[in-house]
Amino acid sequence: MSSRLLSASEFQFVAKTPQQCSKGELRAFEKLVRQGGEVAAVGLAARIASARALVFMTKDGVLQGVAALKSPADSYRTKIAAK
Repeated sequence: MSSRLLSASEFQFVAKTPQQCSKGELRAFEKLVRQGGEVAAVGLAARIASARALVFMTKDGVLQGVAALKSPADSYRTKIAAK
């Protein structure tokens, strides 16, 4: 299999607040995050719902990637500030 660098113009990026997303979009976002295996599954849906923004990256109408601008809890901010 050969590899090639894809340009950003081959993808579509859409940013929305969680409140602007359909239930299906939120489920697809969560599913892709879980498949990545890098994020704790416990409380994931709540963290997605509290994000400032969710970004969906698609190619030819198929979801390829996601990103989130988080709203960390006060307890997390306190813990990080103490380091």
